[in-house]
Amino acid sequence: MKKTVCLFLAVMLLLVSFVACKGDENKPSDKTESNTSGVSDVSAPDQSADTGSEEVSEDYVYGKDIPVKDLGGRVIRVLSINWAANSTSMTYNGDIIQRDTYDELTADVLDRTKCEVRQNIETRYNCVIEGVFDSNNFASVIYNQVQAPSENSYDIVLNSFGGAAQATLTGVYVDMNDIPTIDLSNPWWDQNAVHDLSIGNRVYFTAGDINTFDNDGTFIMFFNKKVLEDNCPGVNLYDLVKNNEWTLDKMYELAKMVTHESDGVNGLDEFDTWGFGTEVYNALLHVIASGVHLAEKDADDIPVLSYDTARFYDVLTDVYAIYNDEGTVMVANAGKFDSKYSNVWEATIIKAFREERELFYMGGMFNIVGFRDVEHIGYLPVPKYTADQDRYYHFVSTGNASCLALPAVSDNYDDLGLVIEALAAESKNLVTPVYYDKCLKGKDADTEDDEDMLDIIFESRCFTS
Repeated sequence: MKKTVCLFLAVMLLLVSFVACKGDENKPSDKTESNTSGVSDVSAPDQSADTGSEEVSEDYVYGKDIPVKDLGGRVIRVLSINWAANSTSMTYNGDIIQRDTYDELTADVLDRTKCEVRQNIETRYNCVIEGVFDSNNFASVIYNQVQAPSENSYDIVLNSFGGAAQATLTGVYVDMNDIPTIDLSNPWWDQNAVHDLSIGNRVYFTAGDINTFDNDGTFIMFFNKKVLEDNCPGVNLYDLVKNNEWTLDKMYELAKMVTHESDGVNGLDEFDTWGFGTEVYNALLHVIASGVHLAEKDADDIPVLSYDTARFYDVLTDVYAIYNDEGTVMVANAGKFDSKYSNVWEATIIKAFREERELFYMGGMFNIVGFRDVEHIGYLPVPKYTADQDRYYHFVSTGNASCLALPAVSDNYDDLGLVIEALAAESKNLVTPVYYDKCLKGKDADTEDDEDMLDIIFESRCFTS
């Protein structure tokens, strides 16, 4: 296990190609606004005949100034990674497009709203937006179509951040800053993503209200309230956060109070009760949560490695020690369980949390839907390293979160840019309030304290290490 953790951290450091998170002045309030308060008096767009615009309601707040154009039935094709394939803990029904199995009568409110957005834009621009979900040879498909574009080429790609970064190195995506009809400073684009993911003032992939699976790919701390009460009576984790006492050491202290044999078999295994369930990848996230920047941007917006500091090595040493404490922490994929299961995460740390045998589980927010049957669930930020930090940091997964990119298959992206801007703005009008207020807060958050924790998490997201 020690070799696994060390090797992973070393590889991650070698692969750092983007910059660290920016400070609070760039918090993604534009992405996570849950309502349109303060802008409800904005008038509807002009209905002049030469715009071709349909009648728009007073609720049409964002995107009212985006030009409308008749695209003559143009088909816009979307290629999306098939996240959640063969998974019982993750749900992904599409960003922009819907699955073939989509049924309005059985779909949940979020998927219905996404479908409504697509249909609204199809009507407004006289176009068809369709696509497929695929994970096989994803990079090759994009690369091959860029080498030989055709009328069936994909116009929009919903890739993972890590996949998009690798693909960008092969020149398959266009710089969205070069498309005059796309304005990445608009409020429907996540400004943290735009800042963090730009290199040399070029943005080849990003995120915004047009997609929600980047939110779902944000890694947080889940905890079980019953396990906490049974093993750590009198501890209020929400107060620890509010009083700036929620640190890595405090989490570890509580985890040590919980782990014990509970399955009647001698020796700790995946069927016992654990204080902390995690995976090797998450070790890096604790380093990021400490505020250590593995890279900084220079004056030309180019990342420069900057992690060689005493604090970095202190954090790394402490995280390493915690993740190698096999008497407290269950690390799913560190070698002990890998050979026993085809999906080691779901068979160990996720299973333990579902069965209320785990105090803390660190994972992506895409697990929330799968945890809806867990009665005593709560949400927390990833702990700070020390209490003197001025903020939290929450990393968006490089593999299990969506970003938008445009393949280099055309000489003119003006019309596509209009549709993308309209989709993003309409998603901010309709999808974001449903996602944040009705789903996360209205359906999934158990208490107002959990809602407060979600606010903290979304205000402190970062897209690079």
